[in-house]
This record gives sequence, C-alpha cells and structure tokens, in this order.
Amino acid sequence: MLASRLLPFPNILSRTTALNFNRRALLSTLNTPKVYAAFFKKYNCAGYTFEPGKPPEQEFQLLAKARQWGAESTIKHQKFLGCSIRLAEFFERFEDFREDAGGYTYSPDTEYALEFKRLCTVKRWDEGRIADVKKEYEKLMEASNHSRDGDASSRKDDQAHENVLEGKTAIAKFFIENQCPGYSYNYRSSVVEFFELVEARTVMWEEKTGDRKRTGTYEKTAEYKDLRREFEVAIEACFDAFLRVKRRSVEEKETRPWETLAELFKEGEAPLGRTKARKLLEKVHVNIYDLTDLFQIHMPPSADILQKLLTTESHRMQKLRFPGLRELAAYSVDTGRVYKLRSAKENGTLVLLLQRIRRRF
Repeated sequence: MLASRLLPFPNILSRTTALNFNRRALLSTLNTPKVYAAFFKKYNCAGYTFEPGKPPEQEFQLLAKARQWGAESTIKHQKFLGCSIRLAEFFERFEDFREDAGGYTYSPDTEYALEFKRLCTVKRWDEGRIADVKKEYEKLMEASNHSRDGDASSRKDDQAHENVLEGKTAIAKFFIENQCPGYSYNYRSSVVEFFELVEARTVMWEEKTGDRKRTGTYEKTAEYKDLRREFEVAIEACFDAFLRVKRRSVEEKETRPWETLAELFKEGEAPLGRTKARKLLEKVHVNIYDLTDLFQIHMPPSADILQKLLTTESHRMQKLRFPGLRELAAYSVDTGRVYKLRSAKENGTLVLLLQRIRRRF
C-alpha cells in the first residue's frame, strides 16, 4: 500500500454519500446487508477486511482510510456505491414470490449480467418485454461503469505499484507495501521503522475491532505475527544479498556467504566449509538488526560498503560484538531487537549467528 495525502476522515463523507446510505430504506431488510457486503468485500486487502455489523457509513470510512483514498478516489467510490444501490433497487423491484408471477427473488451476490439473465428467464418475459427492461438496465450499468473503470484503475494502480518497487531491496519493499494511515517509510533503522509501523497498525486494529471485547493486545493477534514474520524474512533476504555481493577484485574467486561473514568478523578466510564456519562463528555475539543496519540494507547491496567493512572500517564490525551471549540476550530483549529463530532458514547463513541462542535460551 502506497502512502498518499489523506482526507480529514471525520468529514470524509459528502452529502451525496450520506444520501446513498439513507437510501438503504428503499431496499428490503433482507437484501440491504447483502448489497453492502457485496460492495465492501470487493475491496478486501492486507489493510482492510470487511466484517459485517457496522453501519455502512462507518464501514465506508474505515475502507477509505485503509485504502488511503484522496478526494478524487473517494468521490469515485462514493459513486460506485450509489450505483450498486440503484442496481439493487432495480432488481428488487421485480421480486414477486408468487409462482404464477415467476417467483423471482433477487440475489445480491450474483454478478449483474448473470442476474439480469436469470431475471428474464425466471420471469419468462417475451422479447419485447426484455428489450424494454434491458434499456433501463443498460442505462444503470453505463452510469456505473463499475467493472470497466475498476479494472482499468486496478491495472493502472498495479503498474504504478510495480514501478515504485522496482530496484528496491526486500526490506524496503516490505515497508513500502505495508504503508498505511499513520505510517510512511522513511529509510531509517529497520527496527525503528517496524516499531512505527506496528503503532499505526495497532491504531487501525483498535478502530476495526471497535467496542468489541478484546482478549489481548495487537501483538497477540495472528495479523501481527504474520507481519513480524514477513519483516524477519525480509531482513534475512537482505542479509544474504549483502553477503553475496561480488567483490571489486575481478581476480578474486566468488566467496560463499558464510565465508564472507567469517571474514567480516576476522574469524576465518576462504576457502571455508559451512561446518567450519559455524564453529568459528559460535564465538561471535552480535545483534542481527544492528548488523543489518550496518549493511545499509535499505539500499541495494554495495560492493564498496562490503569492501570498507572488510578493510578500512572493520572496526565498526568489531564494535557490534558483545563479550558474551548473556549480555547479547539482555540487550536484545531490553531493546526489542530479538530475531525469532523460527523465522530464519534452517540451512541459511543468518542462522549461524543464532544457533547458540537456540541451544541455551
């Protein structure tokens, strides 16, 4: 989800939209919730999931806020909502539960074109009657342009989204894709960015749950756990990408990630088997997030940065080291910089710095 300028949400609903919500009185009590549900479900995404129970005007505000619609997009989707209601009124007008009258019942979950075809079939209209009703139906569909505009807009948004993400690292993509009201990606420390993202998501979660009884905090939800895991997976992807960057020397053989890691901490040099590297790295006590910040993972992997950390700026690597595992564990817990072991690839390189914590904590 990309950041955009937001409307002042307390006043987001125009007078026209308010009238659209009031028009639900023209629909039956049976179909009204189904019509609104069919409309809102089309917009389900990572930051928004429709849940029945809220007044439609409140649901629209949550949707607009989650989707970060500006003034133009908000007005456009207000019109879509109005058209959905008018089309529902059109179909419901022909309902008649008497078998001798056709026994037609409107189905809000059915696609409009299929519903119109079913209406004509159930009603057993002749060609003349179908032609008359079809004119009204097509006029409503033309006014809505819901499917065509929605598809075109979706394709345009997808292309713009791809352009924004092009060339970005895994962690940058993670934060950009998870931008939401209250959080925008600013290329700072990964932990700082994640903490601010969680704060914004917590506010959204509290608004979404409303007055319903909560059994715990946002950090206890499945949504948070999935978000945390995606964050840690992105961290490891950047960690691996940095260690795999080609050195500046064309004569040097390609170095494997664990060999580069051992060299960075002055614990060994290539050639070095993974088992040997694991033994050597057992004495390295370093926080994963501090290390990846030093790698500048928000930007594409840089051979220059790697070369400096191996040579002229190797002291920066040594400063990250803790004297023992206990000191590292205390620091990580106190600062909230704990990388969960289960998120790391079992046969990856990052896990080589986590294995002692696995055995002792």
